Amino acid sequence: MIATASILDRLPASQPCLGAVVTSYAFDPRVFEERVLRAVLELRSDPTNQTPRFLAEGRAKLRTTPVCAIVDAGQRLPGRRMPYDVLEVAGEVFHPKTTLLLYEDHARLQIGSANVTQGGFGNNAELLVLLVLRYDDPSHRALLRRFDEFLGRCAARAHRQGTQLSLVRAELERRLAVDAAPSPEGLPHFALIDSTLDRPVLDQIFELLPEGATVTRVGLLAPFFETDGEGSSIFDHVHERVGPAVTVDVGMAWDNPSPVREDPETSPFDAAPRRLWCWRYDDESATVEYFVPTRMMRTRYECIDQWGEARQWSIEEAEATLADGRLWPIEPLQAYAPARILRRAADRFEHVRAWLFPATTLHEGRPRHQPLHAKLVVVGFEHEGSSQTLVVVGSANLSHNALLRTTSHGGNVEYGVAWCLEGEHHLCDFHPSLVHVPLDLLELHEREHPDVGTHYGLFIERALHDPQHSTLDVTWDRGRSSADLPAWELFYGDERLAHGEGIPSEDLHTEGFELRLDDAELVLHVGDKRFAIPIDVTDLALLPVHSVELELSLHTMLLMLSGRLGEERAVALEERARQVQPAGAQALGLEAIFGEHYGHTDVFRAWWGACAKLSQPTLSVAGFRVDIVGNLGLRAVWSKMRSTAPEESKRLPPSAVWFYGAELLRELRRIPLDDSPTSRAKAEILDPFVAQLLDDLAELAPSAANEPWARHVLDFYGVPQ
Repeated sequence: MIATASILDRLPASQPCLGAVVTSYAFDPRVFEERVLRAVLELRSDPTNQTPRFLAEGRAKLRTTPVCAIVDAGQRLPGRRMPYDVLEVAGEVFHPKTTLLLYEDHARLQIGSANVTQGGFGNNAELLVLLVLRYDDPSHRALLRRFDEFLGRCAARAHRQGTQLSLVRAELERRLAVDAAPSPEGLPHFALIDSTLDRPVLDQIFELLPEGATVTRVGLLAPFFETDGEGSSIFDHVHERVGPAVTVDVGMAWDNPSPVREDPETSPFDAAPRRLWCWRYDDESATVEYFVPTRMMRTRYECIDQWGEARQWSIEEAEATLADGRLWPIEPLQAYAPARILRRAADRFEHVRAWLFPATTLHEGRPRHQPLHAKLVVVGFEHEGSSQTLVVVGSANLSHNALLRTTSHGGNVEYGVAWCLEGEHHLCDFHPSLVHVPLDLLELHEREHPDVGTHYGLFIERALHDPQHSTLDVTWDRGRSSADLPAWELFYGDERLAHGEGIPSEDLHTEGFELRLDDAELVLHVGDKRFAIPIDVTDLALLPVHSVELELSLHTMLLMLSGRLGEERAVALEERARQVQPAGAQALGLEAIFGEHYGHTDVFRAWWGACAKLSQPTLSVAGFRVDIVGNLGLRAVWSKMRSTAPEESKRLPPSAVWFYGAELLRELRRIPLDDSPTSRAKAEILDPFVAQLLDDLAELAPSAANEPWARHVLDFYGVPQ
């Protein structure tokens, strides 16, 4: 029922991504950049062997695809290099694990248990649901609107506001605003579970059951449980909802030893039969099974296998397997769950069955360690004579703060998705490696949660870089007590920008700041602790990928617009031209490749190439804006054309500039901005540039009275004088 696969094999689509948002409790920027963004943005360079090229490619893609990560402030690792948004939530446990990717005709929404960490993307056993939601399907649109509302509530919780989340949400809204058929009556096939609403998660789950349903089984799987305290437990609240006449399956983490036998010594099979035994098949895959003997007979024994079913096995065969080293007891049998709570639950319900998730399993004959991090709730019920199962996958562990409290009452921010299946389904149906073990055989332990201490990075309200003016502004949060901030130093890379004790009386303003390709955060040093502060960028369209792109010649920019010269090649040629050449060496610049200067054909090709790209309906709004107002866009080329001549010794005549500008205006007016979802947003970008171009042409227009030829050209282009 559940497919086993890499997350990144399923998440991206075979279309350009138009925007992305992830939410995560723990967050590792290296994993996000080198795995998630590499897959979603289709980055082709190797992050290890081609690091500068990989980071440059990522920055270029981020200028056209807005990306935002919303994370728990206390669980974010440093190391952000690319300028995507990182919004931090402090003061509560921010625990949802979701990913939203926007594409031309659909969105992909992933909900589950995986953090953006090395564990979440490969090392742990995670459980996720991927929904492919079409914008023209009413029930899909309803789910997307509800998730967008959740993103709005997440943004309101963030300590800092970035610049990209609003762009992603605007991209989604443009597609949801298109008229569609009325929504059908009733709930969509999937329901979203959200702790930021006014009802606890556990209540939302049981409210999805149809009226008159009789619950027969409840299954709960999670790596973390509430502490073994004296108050009421999750199981007490389940008991209040469904009563005692149900079977409760509890899945918990089991960090067991390797299932491959290493110690040849073991006790005889009949010495202590009632314990968990592991049996390794002697086949190519070296598969293992677990069982608990329950009764010894003369020639056979009875056991409960790992799926909780009764079986019999020959004692003679078992002893032979034992002698071959393919059968051994598992001791000690340790799992992670609160002992008192589970034993009290066993007294209250008809059946409480423990299921262990083995952290180590055999994969293709070799041990593979995958600790449990998945969260799953299954509720079996009878309704109108049929058996059904409500399935819930999400981020919530089995704790009060996750399941029984809303965020307005101190609960965690959690998110999940629920749906119904026909028939009766158990925990072990969703993950066959679960092992059933009698509760009284378990030695139970509780997880310890380390204290993260004070997050001094939150004393900085925002770090904002303006690439147009090459400035960095650091704003301090003066709503905090200055006495709570010990002596500190603020660094960007190895450069110390400021230092002091307490909150400074003035914010920090730095001129001549350049955001390096490999570093997009400041670091606040307080004692021996380090706190990373993301640097926001006012306008990614103006953030250069390479500093030399701000100084490219007009000839180079025209060749790039026409598609005859790629950006990477143009930068390489520019850097080579700046190097001091050995005596007698021949420079390999544009002149050696394309000729000495640009001409009319080069300009026409540039306008045609640029406007052909702008006419593509799949071009994102952010990409459209970069191609017009970016450092290498039409506005920059037109501005340089007005001030730069084909030869350094002279400027272009105003009539020639006017002629090129009139041709550009003619091409811009041909760009089809039809009734697509992005047409209005693109028009709002194009219209100001066209207005600027008209003003410039009015200033440059040749006089029809003084130059008779000009009247015919003016009439042809239809440019007002």
